[in-house]
Amino acid sequence: MINTGEAPAASSTWPARTALLVLGMHRSGTSAMAGVLAQMGCDLPKELMPPTDANPKGYFESNKAYHLNDDLLASAGSAWDDSTVFNPDWYGSPRYPEYRQRAAKVVEEEFGGSRFFVLKDPRLCRLLPFWQQVLADLDIGPRYVCIHRHPREVAASLTRREGWSETVGLLLWLRHVLEAEAGSRGKPRSFVSYDMLMADWRGTVARIGDELELNWPRHHDNASSDVEEFLSGELRHFRAASEQMPQHSLTFGWVARAYDVLERWAADGEQAADHAEFDALKAAFDEASPLLGMVALENRRLEADLSKAEAALTAARAESIGYAANHATEQRSRGAVEGLVAKLEAELAATAKSRRELENDLAQTRSAFLQRGHELDELRQQTERDAVKIARLSSELETVRDELEHFEQRHERDARHLAKMARQLAPLIRQEFGAVIDSNRAAETVALLEREKAELALSKTLLEKRYLAISEEVSRVRESAATEIAALRAEQEALKPLEQKAAELEAFQQAIKTSTSWRLTAPLRGISRLLKGR
Repeated sequence: MINTGEAPAASSTWPARTALLVLGMHRSGTSAMAGVLAQMGCDLPKELMPPTDANPKGYFESNKAYHLNDDLLASAGSAWDDSTVFNPDWYGSPRYPEYRQRAAKVVEEEFGGSRFFVLKDPRLCRLLPFWQQVLADLDIGPRYVCIHRHPREVAASLTRREGWSETVGLLLWLRHVLEAEAGSRGKPRSFVSYDMLMADWRGTVARIGDELELNWPRHHDNASSDVEEFLSGELRHFRAASEQMPQHSLTFGWVARAYDVLERWAADGEQAADHAEFDALKAAFDEASPLLGMVALENRRLEADLSKAEAALTAARAESIGYAANHATEQRSRGAVEGLVAKLEAELAATAKSRRELENDLAQTRSAFLQRGHELDELRQQTERDAVKIARLSSELETVRDELEHFEQRHERDARHLAKMARQLAPLIRQEFGAVIDSNRAAETVALLEREKAELALSKTLLEKRYLAISEEVSRVRESAATEIAALRAEQEALKPLEQKAAELEAFQQAIKTSTSWRLTAPLRGISRLLKGR
């Protein structure tokens, strides 16, 4: 909304209080966005989360809301780093009203009577239905600022902070953006990107104001120096905006599709035609999330084991250096070091065994997938043959129908002709040959005509039987084709989980191949040879 400098009339459609909810994945620029909104006149919570090395300027979110959201997720058996679907049954449990009251208390304690404030926590993406109800209870109207960042930058940031693989970070990014989009659809919202905010904060703020129909309490000219000083210290360790998302797995493909839509919306505005794309992505991701969650959990377990092995190897190297400085001590401790090396080699062997088992699972999945593919090909070929047979029988049926119709017309015409001839001949026969031919000859003539009529009726009956037989055969073929087509579709549906599992196992195998296992093995073998050679 354009600021004319005149005081606008109060709108009866606006709620008594307005909250700007900043929605976005962790490490996506939500803190930067909340900080800029605060500079434009939005109130912040009283108890702010303290700054850390990861966010030296601060997070601009309520410490109380953060702890409440974490507790809420834990009560549902989830956590902030869980990419699976939040349990919908939780909203019907006794925990729901309890947390609803706690959340209302947090809002009142953190924002008091503020009529315009910013509420920000990445966990809001997962818990949006809950917070929407809490705000409705307090007569607070929410408006949504949805900010996103390149998913590979987010994943790289999480890898640096948490030590996770890229796939784990991408799954979390996808879960947060899909839940945020679904929960805020149809409500006042604006889509922006972290790159857009950093490149042109003025244009970004103006666009948010226009799309949410807001007049900012503070003019951007007055806020300019404060906003630019705030953003000038924004650290950015990872840049991937120019990179194309790979398409070699379901995870990367889904993430790429979601990111492309968000980029278009940030550049040109939201398009309702893209809602179906988000719905399809969310449905596929929700269906696959249990399997993907197990793969991610196993991946993180293996990464933790490798980290422990690396730490143990580092300690072994340090011990080995100390032993080298004191030969006598080294001799006494050699057995212990060799035992430690053997233990580490056993751990690495176990890790390699896990990798081989995963490769075997992937091979079996591929084999099953190929077998299903062959069966589908056979069903397709059989369906094509049945279609040709149906077409041929339909053609024959039409031919027989035409012949039958022609024969019936001919039979009817001949019958009328014979009846007419019989009526005309009977008086003539009696008149011309009455003296010679008696009534028996006339009866024979009539009987002959009746036999011809019966033969015509028999021919019609045979044609009708042939027509019925061909009709029944066409029906059987069509029913068989319909059954096979239904089976083909069922097979296709059954293959979808196999395709997803094969793709994810292949991605996980690639991640294992790029791991540090072999880098760890070489130094261990070197240490073992060094100790055994002395």
